Amino acid sequence: GLSRVRTFSLLGALLLVSACATSGPVTSEAPAPNALRLLVVRHGEAYSNVPHPADMPWEQLDSLTTKGITQATAAGAFLKKHPVVAVFVSPTGRTRQTGTIIAQQIGLPGVTAEEAAFAGMKEGKTPEGQAASWSWRLAQWKAGRDARPVGGESLEDAATRAIRAVERLAAQHSGKAVVVVTHSDVSAALIGHAAGTPMVQRPDKHTVPTASVSEIIVSSDGVWKLAKQGELPGS
Repeated sequence: GLSRVRTFSLLGALLLVSACATSGPVTSEAPAPNALRLLVVRHGEAYSNVPHPADMPWEQLDSLTTKGITQATAAGAFLKKHPVVAVFVSPTGRTRQTGTIIAQQIGLPGVTAEEAAFAGMKEGKTPEGQAASWSWRLAQWKAGRDARPVGGESLEDAATRAIRAVERLAAQHSGKAVVVVTHSDVSAALIGHAAGTPMVQRPDKHTVPTASVSEIIVSSDGVWKLAKQGELPGS
């Protein structure tokens, strides 16, 4: 009857769609030869990340703990398997220390360069005149706002400069791998950009552990793809 004809017609259409799908080109998971392999490393554990005396000087707060040194060493050993040509760090003691250890581990001493675009968000003040703390920012993001503190930066501000810097690296190091040692906020911003996550959700979804490695593929036509998030070497 008519219903049987319709059934056969539907089956035929499905088979045709299936044949077209299976006969088309297969997309490889391997990055294109001219893509940048961006390895984002959050710096190793610093004294600023753990309970510390209130009078501890900033120079010590901005340096790695014994655990942080061990973490950075493990990250460097893990990164040996990648064809890394350069290590870029934000201008802080804890990122420089982490980047130097990583570069030594992978056999690239002296190829560590500072890049201001990978610095953490500029702090600034809340409308009430207080320092824009991480807890204040978390509350803003939870409320759906990516607030820009007075004299400071929003996460989008930090993401924009970091993304531009990565795009420059993609043009300069086409087909290579580079390491970027940065902070939790910028790591989350970059990972979230690759994953297509809305800005206010990035700190919640993409904050990674200290000394973890996240892998992002940036194609020559500017397409970002998140390959791995927050892999912990040696764990």
